[in-house]
Amino acid sequence: MLHFYVYRAPKRPKPRQVQYPAVFLFNDNWDDFGYKTLFKSSIQLDGDAEEIELGEVKILEMSDEGPVYRPQIDDHFTSLETRFCSLGQSVRYYRHLRDDLPRKVRRDYLTAIRDIVSRPKQRARFEQQPGFEISLLRNGSARDALRRGGHYIGAPVQELEPPAFDFRMTLPGSKAPHEINIDFTPHHGLPHRINLLIGRNGTGKTQLLAHLAQSLYGVGQLGEDESELLGTAEIIAGKPEFSKIIAISYSAFDQFPIPKGEPRRGRKALFDYKYCGLRNASGAIDVDELKI
Repeated sequence: MLHFYVYRAPKRPKPRQVQYPAVFLFNDNWDDFGYKTLFKSSIQLDGDAEEIELGEVKILEMSDEGPVYRPQIDDHFTSLETRFCSLGQSVRYYRHLRDDLPRKVRRDYLTAIRDIVSRPKQRARFEQQPGFEISLLRNGSARDALRRGGHYIGAPVQELEPPAFDFRMTLPGSKAPHEINIDFTPHHGLPHRINLLIGRNGTGKTQLLAHLAQSLYGVGQLGEDESELLGTAEIIAGKPEFSKIIAISYSAFDQFPIPKGEPRRGRKALFDYKYCGLRNASGAIDVDELKI
């Protein structure tokens, strides 16, 4: 039997009289439009073992009386009741469960926390709850975990068609919009994993890619540098979903805005955007850092 201990922001010391194996759930008050369902989960198998970080998980509570914005969970429990469900917020969470826990402990953990990846039938009971989309599935990595997390824990996996969509962008001064088709559908049996954009310097390739990243995340999710984007853009066909976008740019002349998530006390931004390039977090090029 697992013992779950809940501690909340700003910080509550972990209980001294711990029964093992022990799971620690830290709720830091992260707000999803009113819902505060996010916990950081870790487990310690016995008193002499090291604590294992599992990652972020969201716990949703269902009620006939309306939305429950903060799950009412006891400070110490051994299993959540049937009115609760949980979802790991990344595939990495389910990899940790597979790689770092004995099989029985993993099975007991998933059952006790009422994980909807390991028990797909439970998912249907919660899908109509407002918090399911607003909070549990707020970011792309959580949607990816719901579809693919089962691969790591011996549960069903949802196979999706490769993304294919049309994108339109209008640059200032252009006579007509640029329209491109981005298609990752296999071609004659071969995987179609790369789409290549070719053009002369200064024709707007970088702006197009920056607009594409913004469009995939939605308007209003860039930081203060949003005004640097010139022109307009939109996805005109298809509804692609990505768990991560990686932007690699080693040109000193590229000045596209880097999306900034809301800070989470030193942890990841809300969506998973990785920038690899010459600029620092403020968007400036640090010559001394480049020398290093």
